[in-house]
Amino acid sequence: MRLRVILSICLFAVSLTATSARAADVELDVNQVVLQNFISTVGTVGISGGDTTTVPIPVPGICWWGPVPYPCIQHINCSAGYNYSISASNIHVQIIPGAIPFSGDASAQASAEFCGISISASYSPAFNGLLSATWNSGSQQLWFAMQTLNIEIYIDLFGDHITLGYVDVSSHLPNPLYKMSLPLAQTIPLGPPINKNITVTLVSPNVTLLQGYLRFATNLQFTSP
Repeated sequence: MRLRVILSICLFAVSLTATSARAADVELDVNQVVLQNFISTVGTVGISGGDTTTVPIPVPGICWWGPVPYPCIQHINCSAGYNYSISASNIHVQIIPGAIPFSGDASAQASAEFCGISISASYSPAFNGLLSATWNSGSQQLWFAMQTLNIEIYIDLFGDHITLGYVDVSSHLPNPLYKMSLPLAQTIPLGPPINKNITVTLVSPNVTLLQGYLRFATNLQFTSP
């Protein structure tokens, strides 16, 4: 008998919670295909630049084991000036719970001069990162931006992998990349015989990332002077 009473109380509590939960006034779902179509339309993205750094260069040398000399590889520091170009294409975007990851094809070229040596390299670096989705209340827009995406710039010399630096691709791109306008907050003028303005204000706007889509939800508040 006591178990039945406990079960009845639990079921009543669950029913009460479900009944009292209030859905948002407005819910808008944005499928990941929208982002994919936008990125595909942007197409291949290319950036280039240059910088200077100090790199360790392997050179033949003589090392000592106690009083006994033997040939070895030593490193000397050289000032290096380098140039690079990076291109990204075939970017694939997904929306998953809590994140918007992307991946794609990338190619990079690097050339450097140091200690009288000129060397260049071409390679395909790993290209994957994250997009962010936020609500900008001032402009009433969903903003989609690329988060930090570092690409390594390097060369190979005598079998040594020499990192020249890293390029943050996102810092070279517009921020945000894509703006989706949702002008829900507004003032609605009503003429005769009402003769008043109705102001629509957003209350608790929220962006949630789900499997395959983004959901924007908000409540609306209507006021009139």
